Amino acid sequence: MRLKPNSFKLKPAGDALLYLLKTLNPIALYDARYTSGATALDQSGNGHDATLVGTTPTSDSASATGYAFVFDGINDYIALPSSF
Repeated sequence: MRLKPNSFKLKPAGDALLYLLKTLNPIALYDARYTSGATALDQSGNGHDATLVGTTPTSDSASATGYAFVFDGINDYIALPSSF
């Protein structure tokens, strides 16, 4: 994956970060509202579902949707599929 300068912005939202993409055709898009067990479902339509490791979505968030992934900063992450 290659990111270009100014291809995204980080905005603090309490203890969370909100990523705003500047593209109409993302290669993958993960939204905490759309998960199945330990799988983050790719909302881009490209089928790049990812695996949640040590994290679960929460609906107790200050984000615009009310949902977020929670990371403890130690060993939680979202594993991208090998198709990347």
